[in-house]
Amino acid sequence: MRTTKTVEEMHAVAADMIDELMEARVVQLHGELGAGKTTFVQGVAKVLGVERRVKSPTYTLVNIHPVEHDSIDKLVHVDLYRIANVDTQELKQIGLDDLLEDERSLVMIEWPERLEAPIDGLHLWFSVDGDTHAVETKTAR
Repeated sequence: MRTTKTVEEMHAVAADMIDELMEARVVQLHGELGAGKTTFVQGVAKVLGVERRVKSPTYTLVNIHPVEHDSIDKLVHVDLYRIANVDTQELKQIGLDDLLEDERSLVMIEWPERLEAPIDGLHLWFSVDGDTHAVETKTAR
């Protein structure tokens, strides 16, 4: 488990984990509101050279950030908070099914527990206690 107290520290954790994230290609971010999920994605984006502001896609559901990297072309940031249950039809409707199959994408999903069917990938659990945020890696639900 890694703990942080600042945005910069959370970004450093993301930077330290970049190889593991790239290998997984699909990263599922679990945790309550305010636990640091979006801040972590911002750190990943920073490492990958994304220049535009990275914010939570709570209303758009999916934000795609082009990157110039040897193994990927885009960082895909997904936020399923507003959807109670994401079934196969919903996956297709928001285009997530194709993005999950794209080997040139790093897909990071906030609120993956809203997915009706589990998907493979790295699971990160975020928690907050006062001003301390924690990130824990798990490989399964």
